[in-house]
Amino acid sequence: MSLQVRLEKVFCVWRDGSHLGYQQAADSSLVNVTCNCAIDERIFAEAGLNHMMSCLGNGNYNPVQFSGTHYFCVDHNGFMVGELTEDRPDCPTVLNKIMYHSVVPQKYLLDELSVQVKQFTCF
Repeated sequence: MSLQVRLEKVFCVWRDGSHLGYQQAADSSLVNVTCNCAIDERIFAEAGLNHMMSCLGNGNYNPVQFSGTHYFCVDHNGFMVGELTEDRPDCPTVLNKIMYHSVVPQKYLLDELSVQVKQFTCF
């Protein structure tokens, strides 16, 4: 379980229920919260490694990442999509093109998202 809803806020939590330091208001955008970046940060920290990716305030991966010299887009799991660029990319456009041309059926992606939404605890 990676999400908890408490007092109209959604929190990213670890396996033991401890907060991972990310939250957002529990509104209609709740369906888009994955906490994948927050979870990966904890996994890296426990392994003694630096997590070099940028997270959004809700614990998701920031779709626009910067390596120090180049920008790139990442998907909701933090995997690079598209190409490295010196200019800041329009990641929603890049991600939509990848999704549109993906061999994964859109229905599967929606089913996967609905499963993620069911994995939170309400208090």
